[in-house]
Amino acid sequence: MIEKQLEKLRQDFPILDIKVNNRPLVYLDNAATMQMPSAVMDRLQSFYTTSNANIHRGIHSLSEQSTKDYEAVRKKVSVFLGAESSEEIIFTSGTTAAINMVAGMVSEQLQTGDEIVITQMEHHSNFIPWQQLAQKKGVKLNVVPVDCNGVLNMECFHRMVNGKTRIVAMTELSNLTGIENPVEEMTAYVRDHSAAYVLIDGAQGVVHCRRNMSVLRPDFYCFSGHKLGAPTGTGILYIRKEVQSQLSPAWYGGGTVTSVSADKIGFLNGPAVFEPGTPNYAGVVGLGEVLDYWMNKELEMISEQYPKGWLSWECELLTYLEFGLQALDGVRILGTTDHRKGCVSVCAAGIHAFDFCKFLDQYGIAARSGHHCAMPYLQAMGAEYAVRFSVAPYNTMDEMDAAIWACDQTIKLLNGQREHGYKRSRKRHFE
Repeated sequence: MIEKQLEKLRQDFPILDIKVNNRPLVYLDNAATMQMPSAVMDRLQSFYTTSNANIHRGIHSLSEQSTKDYEAVRKKVSVFLGAESSEEIIFTSGTTAAINMVAGMVSEQLQTGDEIVITQMEHHSNFIPWQQLAQKKGVKLNVVPVDCNGVLNMECFHRMVNGKTRIVAMTELSNLTGIENPVEEMTAYVRDHSAAYVLIDGAQGVVHCRRNMSVLRPDFYCFSGHKLGAPTGTGILYIRKEVQSQLSPAWYGGGTVTSVSADKIGFLNGPAVFEPGTPNYAGVVGLGEVLDYWMNKELEMISEQYPKGWLSWECELLTYLEFGLQALDGVRILGTTDHRKGCVSVCAAGIHAFDFCKFLDQYGIAARSGHHCAMPYLQAMGAEYAVRFSVAPYNTMDEMDAAIWACDQTIKLLNGQREHGYKRSRKRHFE
């Protein structure tokens, strides 16, 4: 059953059929960018050829249709996130822009003696803005450490959140280790022990965790469209309705006001006030299409064997991949968890991650090397660079075998040993 569903699914992603260095592409860089389904490409072409016009304020037919398409996506995102209202959904250019927007909006509320709490697990996009804001405003930045297994020290988190805390920013799911944070528990603790704003970086979590905003109720939640296969330059910032009235826009421009004079400005209410200028409206239409695509595919996949649909399949892939990588000589898996999601990262003794990935590319394996915009986290686990493999629903067990085999050959080759045999239990990939 799964083989037929995968074959059908993969037909929607034409890039998966290409060859790299005369090898079939094995795309395992999904945490950076998921591939785009044909349905999204078709929708973009249709939009540009039949509906393209700037949104809002235009009264001609094309503008009205474009506006209708754009605002319809706001409702789709609201449903996808389980928000209470589409008024809580703000369109941005991505997670990084959303976090910087929030930092700009809350900065004016910070005073001497206030504190900001972040974690050592954060992507640089949820680390640097708060570090810079703390330095600029002269407030204390508390960084919750991780243990040697890459797991947050919750005792330290509890100590750091107090009456002085004004902002708590945390990742839902690590882009390096695939370790999921208990953000429900953490958000509840913040509510009970401070009046701080809570921001959750959902760049990875939105793909692999799927939480309900109406239940979780952070003040801010953000993600990037391209992590789901939407066009780049699209993103979402969820702002809890009750919080919006407490904030001034981070930047200003057209489309956010009711009136302007030399000495007075009347601002709109709702999401429009946070979306100045011409947005990436075509990209937003593509985002709406990819949400429809994955929600439909999810329903098709749910079964007794895969109760969480494609998320269950991803878990199966990742478990198999991690088991195979652990068996290779000199390979260290970064982070320890019972339920890794989305990705697994490794270090190979005596081999630089850049060299490792470049050789993997010769076998058609698209993995990612470097510090993964998570240098404090890597350093906490005693590493400087790592190789990351990240999966998506369209990946196959055959591809996991191909990746493990290629890693084995690469390690032997770079260590000056003869090529030997990782014994694949499944159909050969390189025939």
